Amino acid sequence: MAMDAETYVMAKKSVMDHESDAVVSICRDAVNVGTAHDAVRGIQDGLIETAELFDLGRVTMAQMSSSCMAAKAGMDVLSTSACSISHPAIILATIEGDRHSQGKDVLRLELSGLGFNVIDLGSDVPVDVIIKEAIDRNAEAVVTSVIMSTALPNEMVLEERLRTAGIRDKVITCIGGPPTTQAWADRIGADIWTRNSSGCMKRLLESFPSMR
Repeated sequence: MAMDAETYVMAKKSVMDHESDAVVSICRDAVNVGTAHDAVRGIQDGLIETAELFDLGRVTMAQMSSSCMAAKAGMDVLSTSACSISHPAIILATIEGDRHSQGKDVLRLELSGLGFNVIDLGSDVPVDVIIKEAIDRNAEAVVTSVIMSTALPNEMVLEERLRTAGIRDKVITCIGGPPTTQAWADRIGADIWTRNSSGCMKRLLESFPSMR
């Protein structure tokens, strides 16, 4: 089916302009005329582009939060319609040994705005709790952040415990934070490493094409 460019552009622009009411109105109209999937793509692409600007310091935290809320408001309208997109459950946590939460909290808003069902476990979360929640919530991805390099070994433990629990091949793992690198992700066996939140958004969205 050909994309409806007008719906896509309007949804994308309204998210980037932080206009919740406009996004909701566009999504309601899109549902009525059968262009809901184009609204979904516009919302998601607009939010990712806003996150890229945020990562570059060209969008403030308040603006980023407003765009996330606008995107979430639109996705809520679309999720109650006949628009058949998936909402994968994601476990989000700052790994055990690290109490920092700012980056994780921003990512929670961003991933929720994309349409993910985000289960935020908080900071300094024990590996066993992450495993239990992943099983109980039927999570399809586990995303962990870390600021303190002393907490890095727990990311390796998490990968090992996921395998021991028999669910490693059922979830996508994503790591991020200043002390992490692609080399570290390769070493511990994580599926995704990203330098910033916009990269995490893009990689996770690519991993779940049924969300588009």
